[in-house]
Amino acid sequence: MQDVMLLIEELENELLDSRSGLFGKNRVDSNKCLQFLNDIKTALPTNIREARQIVETKHQQLEQADIESHRIIQAAQERAEELMSESAVLKRAEAEAKAIRDEAVAYNETMRARAREYVDAMFADMEKFLLDTLAVIRNNREELNGSIIKGKKIINGK
Repeated sequence: MQDVMLLIEELENELLDSRSGLFGKNRVDSNKCLQFLNDIKTALPTNIREARQIVETKHQQLEQADIESHRIIQAAQERAEELMSESAVLKRAEAEAKAIRDEAVAYNETMRARAREYVDAMFADMEKFLLDTLAVIRNNREELNGSIIKGKKIINGK
């Protein structure tokens, strides 16, 4: 993501530092700008792959949390069955099993919520970045098209 932001800053600097041309118009080195845009296109898939890797990592963490919660629940059930053999301890065993089960469910829910929040924040950041990048590109195209139209009018004498 840092590479893309650096490339965008370089493109912005190129546009802002453009040389003055005829009639006080700024001349932009379109080859440099196109190279920056090409580099950005090349860097974006890397960032998207990184985002996918983060999502996959969170997915694996959720799976591990599920496995751990099932293990805890299984252990609680086994413990409860052991305690059931002694009728005097039965009520205490049920309460302990329920507490362990509730703890496992709460742990699972917490891990899922955290993972969802993290992934949502990542997607929000990526969405903002892509929208900002699109706005910069759209503005640059509009400026470029505006200067081309103005340049044609001057050449044609209109």
